[in-house]
Order: sequence, then structure tokens, then C-alpha cells
Amino acid sequence: MMNMMTDLSCGPSSVTELNAAPAAAAEVAAGSSEKMGRGKIEIKRIENTTNRQVTFCKRRNGLLKKAYELSVLCDAEVALIVFSS
Repeated sequence: MMNMMTDLSCGPSSVTELNAAPAAAAEVAAGSSEKMGRGKIEIKRIENTTNRQVTFCKRRNGLLKKAYELSVLCDAEVALIVFSS
């Protein structure tokens, strides 16, 4: 609890920066109709074998985590089949 108290103390310059940020964000949002978000990527095979394997492992682990979360939240049995070639 003590660390949180020391982290919350800030100087006057930080307060003015915090107050100015929402106004700047509102001007940007009102002035343009563009939306922020992820850009589209082309779905294609990853040619580099090492990069492909790393990507597969990361995505597989993400799927396993989501399946586990689903089983815990819904108290259900979940089956997941993952193929690797």
C-alpha cells in the first residue's frame, strides 16, 4: 500500500499534462472520420520454417488457453484437435 502512495504523488507539470490530453484527444476524434484499429494483413504461408513454427506454437498456446478458459467458465468439457505437419 505504501508503494501506491508514493507512485501517486506527481508534480504540477504532470497535472497540466493530464488535463490537456483529453482535450487533444477530443479534437482529433471530432476532426477526422478515420477509425483506429488493426490493419488488414494478407493471409499467406509463412515461408521461413523457424518463423512458421514459432507462430504455430504461439497460436496453439493461445487456443489451448481459450479452451481452458471456456471449460472453467462454462463448467463444460472441451475437446480441441490441433494438427501439425
